[in-house]
Amino acid sequence: MYPINLMRNVARKGAKSDFHLIVDADMVMSEGFAEKVKMIVNQMIDGKNKNALVVRRFETDDQTIPKNLNQLKEAFDAKKQLEKIRQENRLGLSIDVE
Repeated sequence: MYPINLMRNVARKGAKSDFHLIVDADMVMSEGFAEKVKMIVNQMIDGKNKNALVVRRFETDDQTIPKNLNQLKEAFDAKKQLEKIRQENRLGLSIDVE
């Protein structure tokens, strides 16, 4: 098997786009994600600078996946959601949802 990051880099270098969205296969995007990201990315791309758009990842053991920000906030309040970065690095970055 090929290391996944190597394969991602091969795909990224071969793509003919100024923007690359690299996600894991098990990630579920929120409602309207593509439209929202497209607007942000179009503002970021200027052909001169390199920028990064970071998409926060959340994990859950619950069968219900939040479909919008309000549902995500409710899941946080009920302790059903956990930021992926907090699972992997307890001293890592934390951003409030409020």
